[in-house]
Amino acid sequence: MAPILYIVAATLFAFVVFAMHEYVALRYSRLNRAWNAALAVERKKNELIPALHKISTSSIQFEQSIILILKDAREALDQLSICKMDSKYLNDAEVKTKRLIAATKVSSQNFPPILHSKRFSDLMNEMDHFQKASIPVLADFNKAVEEFNRFIGIFPFSLINFLFNKYKPVAPYEEISPGSENMLRRIR
Repeated sequence: MAPILYIVAATLFAFVVFAMHEYVALRYSRLNRAWNAALAVERKKNELIPALHKISTSSIQFEQSIILILKDAREALDQLSICKMDSKYLNDAEVKTKRLIAATKVSSQNFPPILHSKRFSDLMNEMDHFQKASIPVLADFNKAVEEFNRFIGIFPFSLINFLFNKYKPVAPYEEISPGSENMLRRIR
């Protein structure tokens, strides 16, 4: 009778360990989906930059600084990758995109031909739309990061993670630009 109890206890223990392992993996999967949603919004912005660049370079009078800001934003958006979940790249892309939108709006005020261009207006409206759409997506990413980090830090999930999953805590997105307003803090 005793060997059967040991077998039942070992089976039950293995089942509990497996269930906790899957629960941690489920949290990581949710985090990965939130990261991919943030990347999708950033990629949409990245698709608009070549058209903005074309309009910017077509007007010789248009400020050269905008072209440099376009290049910086494009490089920051290109650095985001699915393989590496790193919020500092996301922060860099967001900050540079916001700087691009602000600088383009200010510079276009000085150049009426560009300002009154339908294509330019459409591109800027689209860029604004994607910028606003990124706010709830980034808030969702931060919520997923918070849940994931909490679960891999709580015993017994921390032990399961240490033994099997080996996931590291993920840094949340946090805008770190001087003088700018952190929209995510207002959402929470």
